[in-house]
Amino acid sequence: MTLFISDKEIKNIKCKKEYKMINVVKTIVDEIINNVMERVSEKEKEKNRHYHTLVLSGGGMKGIALLGALQHLQDTMHLQSINKVIGTSIGAMIGYLWIIGYSPIELMVFLCHKQHQELLESLSLTRWDMVHCIEGNRGAISYMLIHELLEKLSLDKISTLLTMHQLKEKFGKELICCTYNRSLHKTEFLDSTKYPDLPCLTALRMSSAIPFIFDPCFFNNNLYVDGGLVENIPLSPLDEKEKCIVLYFQHPMKETLSKKIEFSFIENICDLFITVIHQFEHSLLEIFERKQGQPSPSRFIPILLSIESTLHFNLPKSEIFDMFSLGYQTCKNNL
Repeated sequence: MTLFISDKEIKNIKCKKEYKMINVVKTIVDEIINNVMERVSEKEKEKNRHYHTLVLSGGGMKGIALLGALQHLQDTMHLQSINKVIGTSIGAMIGYLWIIGYSPIELMVFLCHKQHQELLESLSLTRWDMVHCIEGNRGAISYMLIHELLEKLSLDKISTLLTMHQLKEKFGKELICCTYNRSLHKTEFLDSTKYPDLPCLTALRMSSAIPFIFDPCFFNNNLYVDGGLVENIPLSPLDEKEKCIVLYFQHPMKETLSKKIEFSFIENICDLFITVIHQFEHSLLEIFERKQGQPSPSRFIPILLSIESTLHFNLPKSEIFDMFSLGYQTCKNNL
């Protein structure tokens, strides 16, 4: 019996074969693309692993923006090989909390909890607070509130309070806190080598002792004040060729000047201090960048925020989220 196949059926068979062939080719091409993308991704990860040092500037409540920037660095795996964190004031606190295992999102959830919002509100400054601190050798705000907060965060995460040496030994990361020894008139960088037995929370206290705002801080009979007064962006411990990520703040000066008339007495004092500090730190940045040469092996990421947000502890949740988002987006745009 003769098998008859029509021209139409022959065409259908050819189409099916071509379709199968296209599918095979597509599968092969997809596999090649996926392999290439994986290799590119691995190269990107490897490139991001080149940064070993993270520098976090001081800035009071603007530290929320640092959390946003850190979240982006974490999302893009730029923190994979960080083994040293250098911080001033709030930057040192955030660096410490990151080292012991807190993610930026975890800290945001903690800050936005009603109980902790109420605590932040209790840190707000008033004119009478300033009058009392000037009259009686004490700070306008008790630092003990912040100490207790850091203590709770530490115990919740690692169930213990560590010294500088224990921190490095346990997590393999060095924390360096910038402070100023007012008694000896010199900047000091607190680390596990020079101060192995110094409790981490004491180091953070020494780095963030803003004069007049917090109670005076004494250690070994020396008076210590906030490191931000001398090196708000702590660059001195860095080697010239060290590959690091530097997160710091810039201020919209025109906007600040236009609003200055609306500032309270306290805010005007802070404005004066912080303006001088930022002029000085920008000079330090320029010197450091020149030393590193071009192209610089480091990444400098400025976050634009107004001066008056520095000591506004009672920010509403909406502003806290806005600040976090600003830090995230700024870091994303500048990496």
